[in-house]
Amino acid sequence: MARIIILENDRSFSDNMLELLELEGHDLLEINEAAQIKHELHAFNPDLLIVDVFIDRKMSGPALISSLREGSDIPVLFIIDVYSQVTFSDQIKQISNCDSLTKPFKAKNLVKAVKHLLGLSK
Repeated sequence: MARIIILENDRSFSDNMLELLELEGHDLLEINEAAQIKHELHAFNPDLLIVDVFIDRKMSGPALISSLREGSDIPVLFIIDVYSQVTFSDQIKQISNCDSLTKPFKAKNLVKAVKHLLGLSK
């Protein structure tokens, strides 16, 4: 199905997302450091990015994606926690073709959000 990069620094959380999305038939790449994303965007050519808003200490997930997406409109699903929802909601709204999920979330909500961003929802 789709090629998806998961950019999440919490390994146990990203492992759960990987397992679930593999069952959905997606081709996945896990990245745990923001510094790797620029190279992998070109090498892996993803259809979707799933990004933790706190992936990098120097730059938030939304700021990182804004800087990387010049000339591209790859859909992005931001993973946020309840405490950062207010902080990042305005930044996320300014980015086209994206959505967010608040931790913790149900597996079906992740699948639904991924399908929506990939244009697979019915």
